[in-house]
Formats: sequence, C-alpha cells, structure tokens
Amino acid sequence: MPFESDVRSLELVLLLLDIDVRSLELVLLQLYIDVCSLELVLLPLDTDACSLEMTLSPLNSDVVWFHCIDNRVQRKTGMTYRKIGENMNRSAICIEGRNKMSEGT
Repeated sequence: MPFESDVRSLELVLLLLDIDVRSLELVLLQLYIDVCSLELVLLPLDTDACSLEMTLSPLNSDVVWFHCIDNRVQRKTGMTYRKIGENMNRSAICIEGRNKMSEGT
C-alpha cells in the first residue's frame, strides 16, 4: 500500500544477534512523499560493516544527503561516518536523510 500522506519520521530498527554483516543495502524506490527524516538503527552489531550503500530511485527524490554514524571514523561517497561512543558495549549505525532546503540543483 503506497503512502498517501507526508512522512515526517521513519525509523527502522533491526536486531542482529551473532550475525556477521559485511554489506547492508537499503533501497528506496519511487519516493513520492516528503521524507524529513530517515533513520536506520542496528543494534547490536557484533561486526564492522564493510559496506553500507543507500540507493535512491528515482534520483529526483527530496532526500539529498545521508549522515552515517559508525563505530569507527570513515568516509564514503555521499556519507559521513563518525564515532558516537567508545564506551558503548554495542555498535550502532544511524543513517539520517533530510530533504533539501537550501540552494537548487
């Protein structure tokens, strides 16, 4: 069922127990709604995610950038990885997408 209303916040929580995650791909198809916040939280994550890919189709979606927080400092095209806590007994990966509000194309 397609969404017929504006979505201000969408949160997906996945619990991974003793599962090695080498690659995680989140694909959003045909976003015809206004998405102000998209957050993906994984906990606990017992292994380092080697690859995290966000794919948006069509490309004219309102979501223009992603903010990714990992247990280590890394950089990837279109994403920014930052450390959120060394004292955490479990790793958390958060992805936040926001719609463009400044400048055009």
